[in-house]
Amino acid sequence: MIKTIILLIASITFIVTSADGENDTVVQNNQKQDSEQLLIKEILHRVDECRGALHDYSSKFTIEFYREDKLQSSSEYIVWINWTDNERCYLVRYLSPPNQRDNLILSKDKKMWIQTKKTTRPIPITMSQRLMGDVAVGDIIDVDLSGKYDGKILQKDTSVAIDLVANTNSALYKKIILEADARTHLPKKAEFMTASGKPLKTAYYKLDGLFEKKKVVSEIIIIDNINTTKITKINFSEYKSESLPDSYFNKNYLSKIAF
Repeated sequence: MIKTIILLIASITFIVTSADGENDTVVQNNQKQDSEQLLIKEILHRVDECRGALHDYSSKFTIEFYREDKLQSSSEYIVWINWTDNERCYLVRYLSPPNQRDNLILSKDKKMWIQTKKTTRPIPITMSQRLMGDVAVGDIIDVDLSGKYDGKILQKDTSVAIDLVANTNSALYKKIILEADARTHLPKKAEFMTASGKPLKTAYYKLDGLFEKKKVVSEIIIIDNINTTKITKINFSEYKSESLPDSYFNKNYLSKIAF
């Protein structure tokens, strides 16, 4: 009888200990997941910030398209970002080439339009509309990784690799593999892919610019994954705090804007 009781107590102790161990493992896994999600959130916020997307600001940028290391074409623009009604709105003005100077692109309410000198009213366009080379409009103004993507850490060392999957149809890319510095959280590289994981292009970031005493992106080099001889360079300069009147972000006012 005593032996039976001892065995019963031992069995109960084993079950309780096992349950406690399983609970500890679950808690540890949850804590690890929470820690990873917090790190991802911090990195995506910093990446958005280094593109100037968290403030009212303006910046000039140039696009140069190369094929087999030879410059094929170039263009220059200025972009303004304004926050209106808790929404990030963009206005892009063409500075060159001369035949496109003062054309305007507006992004607001998850919609986009282009106003040219040849049109009397704005024409709807999409984020995938090409500016030049492998640069789409969305590459410049769709700066909202923290709001449009969910992430999972793939690797963490001196760099952090994050698998990003779009959580909204308004995202330009369905899947991105982002590599950021583990200490500064600044972007180093991004691979843009289709939903199935097919590589489209790879971007490399340089951060030699300063905006409000923080590092910002000064150059993005984009390599076409299908034809690696096609390279597009985007250079950003003259970051500054600046707000435009709300009327500039009204599509019905675009034809009246004069710079």
